Amino acid sequence: MATLNGGFRATVLTTPLEMDLSLPEAIPMLFDHVVERLGVLSILINNAAYSLEGTLDEIDAPRLDAHYAVNVRATALLCAEFARRFRAATGELSI
Repeated sequence: MATLNGGFRATVLTTPLEMDLSLPEAIPMLFDHVVERLGVLSILINNAAYSLEGTLDEIDAPRLDAHYAVNVRATALLCAEFARRFRAATGELSI
């Protein structure tokens, strides 16, 4: 049970899952997994992150691409997939 802003209390269901979000095909698989276990989604919380280690002079294009694939592209794809599925399930889209 979580207490939200204004004192509203709600039960939050979760399911653990480890995926490589640098792979675009993982996004629909992630949603399929969650919907199968929990039903219609009403919220998306992204806790994925890829972090570069090293010094500034060690940064190169492949390392930046790996960083952007998870932290930028996957985040946008997660939001888009959530919006499509939420609208299909509820007929609404309020983000």
